Amino acid sequence: TGTYTRVESAINSISITEGNDGGTNTEGGFLAAKRVMDTAATGDRTRAIVFMTDGLPTYRYNGTTNNSYT
Repeated sequence: TGTYTRVESAINSISITEGNDGGTNTEGGFLAAKRVMDTAATGDRTRAIVFMTDGLPTYRYNGTTNNSYT
């Protein structure tokens, strides 16, 4: 339960930074995850990405910047 409590506390302490309205950019998340997967040393461990979302993406990546779907 100690690990669970630390993870729960870390999740609950996340706050939205200035200039971010809390939108969902799933494509940006996958691009960031790919960069981590391409560069992270793992030895003999299996690597995995866990994808969680609150629904449809709010933003998309157009190659240089994030754009709103609205």
